[in-house]
Amino acid sequence: MSAPGNEWGQALSSSLPNLRVLSLSQCNLSGTIDCPASIFICDSTFWQQFVYYSFRILRQLFTSDFLASQFLWIVICQNFQKIAFFSYYNLDIQIFLGDYPTSIGNLWNLSKLDLLHCYFSGTIPNSLVELTQLVYVDLSFNNFSSSIPLSSWERLIHLVNFHLNYNFLIQNILSSLFALPSLQRILLSYNQFSGQVLDFPNAAFSVLHTVDLSNNHLHGPIPMSIFKLKNLSTLALSFNNLNSTIQLDMIQGLKSLHSFDLSYNNLSVNASGNDSNFYSLPNLPIIRLASGKLREFPYLKNQAGLLHLDLSDNQISGEIPTWVSEVGNATLLHLNLSHNRLVGIQEPFYLPNLVVLDLHLNQLLGNIPILQPYASYIDLSSNNFTSSIPFDIGKNLSITTFFSLSNNGLIGAIHESIYNAACLQVLDISMNNLGGKIPTCMPKMSETLGVLNLRSNNLSGPLPDVFSLDCSLRTLDLHGNLLTDRIPKSLTNCRELEVLDIGNNQLVDTFPSSLKKHPPCVSLFCDPTDFMVALHVEKFDPFLYYLDAVTVTMKGHKMELMKILTSFTYIDFSSNSFHGEIPNEMGQLKSLHILDLSNNALGGQIPPSLGNLQQLESLDLLSNHLNGAIPTSFSNLNFLSFLNLSCNHLHGRISTRIQIQTFSAYFFQGNEGLCGPPLTSNCNEPKNPKASNSTSSNQIERDFMIVELGFIFGLGIVIGPLIFSTSWRTYYFDGLEDIAIQILPQVVVRKLPSLQK
Repeated sequence: MSAPGNEWGQALSSSLPNLRVLSLSQCNLSGTIDCPASIFICDSTFWQQFVYYSFRILRQLFTSDFLASQFLWIVICQNFQKIAFFSYYNLDIQIFLGDYPTSIGNLWNLSKLDLLHCYFSGTIPNSLVELTQLVYVDLSFNNFSSSIPLSSWERLIHLVNFHLNYNFLIQNILSSLFALPSLQRILLSYNQFSGQVLDFPNAAFSVLHTVDLSNNHLHGPIPMSIFKLKNLSTLALSFNNLNSTIQLDMIQGLKSLHSFDLSYNNLSVNASGNDSNFYSLPNLPIIRLASGKLREFPYLKNQAGLLHLDLSDNQISGEIPTWVSEVGNATLLHLNLSHNRLVGIQEPFYLPNLVVLDLHLNQLLGNIPILQPYASYIDLSSNNFTSSIPFDIGKNLSITTFFSLSNNGLIGAIHESIYNAACLQVLDISMNNLGGKIPTCMPKMSETLGVLNLRSNNLSGPLPDVFSLDCSLRTLDLHGNLLTDRIPKSLTNCRELEVLDIGNNQLVDTFPSSLKKHPPCVSLFCDPTDFMVALHVEKFDPFLYYLDAVTVTMKGHKMELMKILTSFTYIDFSSNSFHGEIPNEMGQLKSLHILDLSNNALGGQIPPSLGNLQQLESLDLLSNHLNGAIPTSFSNLNFLSFLNLSCNHLHGRISTRIQIQTFSAYFFQGNEGLCGPPLTSNCNEPKNPKASNSTSSNQIERDFMIVELGFIFGLGIVIGPLIFSTSWRTYYFDGLEDIAIQILPQVVVRKLPSLQK
């Protein structure tokens, strides 16, 4: 439609005075609209302009469905006072800043209010409770703060769904909300509610089926009335500070219960008792009792529909029972028993449909368990496994995206069959006793791998030079092995690297052999993004992730950093045999936080370009063969809090700039040519080197002249009297004879008179 809205709007006003519904979808409209229609269906996103004084003569809106475009919202905001009978308003997934419009309170017949993801702020106005016809309210994913309106909730007798999750609401949760006669679903998670959870009024007659109060600051006991909600399907109270003792058989009366989550509180969950007590439990697909101070496995063999079981971070000891493999007719998808005291696994242990297996941080002994064929996430780290890695390990990892065996006592070699794990994003076999060479196939896997961690093993030989052209590695950690030879040239293909740690090996190479071939600032060390290898396994658990932890030596101390925290880049090439000069290109790595090149054989001068590393916090060049002066550009490193230049061949005066003078003399020792504070040796360097050399030469000549004159004068005093005085000559020889008689043989003495003549 090409005509402006004010032209055809006037025509409609005069010819169709009783128009109720007008559909203008995808008309590419522009300008203003002047039309008496009660309803505009304008779901097109092609509106180019919309002036705020539109809809001047809207009177009655009775429809139950109104599709509002992003621009239509602006118009309605200005005219809520004229829309008395509006019944449905949806602004799902739009972005609007500012306070919630109080004029919504004029929509007396409104039954559905959906303001999901609108980023409104401020308080929820009391006028909301005036909308007595509301059935559905969704204000989630906004920035509402303060508390929920305190009064008149009892007027919302038709309210069925009430969603306020993901806001910043505070203070107590009103018990009057739970008393609403039609309320079935209440979501208040991810807020800052505090206080106790009050009793649910008339719990026996409530129709509530979903109660989600997780991720708040609630404390005190769980009210017993919650276990009288006969229609309850989902109960989520995790990540609060609730503190009471819960008998697991309390849920026997909740026959409709589908998901039960009490994780991460201060609760004590008691699962002891006769097995018969648990046969009457409802069939629960989801049970989450993490951090519940459980001391034994609850008997859940009868749970035919169990899909998700999380008993992590408890105090369960002993062995994993065989019924775990039988539960749910082997339909279990998610099993998390991490952070317990388990020492073994009863056979058979086979869960053919398992997608997530997490057994890390236990005390499991012996051999690695049989890997489940369809698991995407397998974490067996931090146990006491001492076997070798199975020869055909890759066969059961064909669809696995995360696999960790770190921090065990594994021996033997890494086999080539690992190449069959074609979907791996994270492979962590660090901190074991593995030996042999790195399989040639392993760098080839870099096309899918985001993390390869082989740290702290006994791997030897060269790192294979076969990194994929489409290398996706972001973390390569080979620290603390026995690797030799050079850094492979194909590592330059890994342009997304954020962490490269090859420290404490036996590599011999110029430093760094590959960095010079990179563009001036690539993501090898520049501008990294937060990395949480994720393994975004949304199909079974959207919150499952891997924290990519790296151990670094920073400011003289080892520390473990989780890369989920912030953009962080470091280079550790310490304790190898790198030689050559530090390349000037190093100064282009603008996001570098830590640079550790200590204990190598690097020579030449320190490149002044390192002064461009404005984010640098730690620089360790200890024990190399560096010479020249300390670059004056170091005074630009405002964030530098650790500097070690000791045991090199540096010379010259240490800068008096405040940034350099903050470091102890200890970090400059072992450089014979360095002088000035903080060292105790003073600098006596002349301003003109040529003048200094000339002055030094003249001084040497004068010293020689003085010695020569002194020698001639002394010789004249002795020789002159012997030549010119007979009496002095006689006296001299008589004295010489007396001395000779005492110390020389008689033969020589007899010849002395003839010598006198």
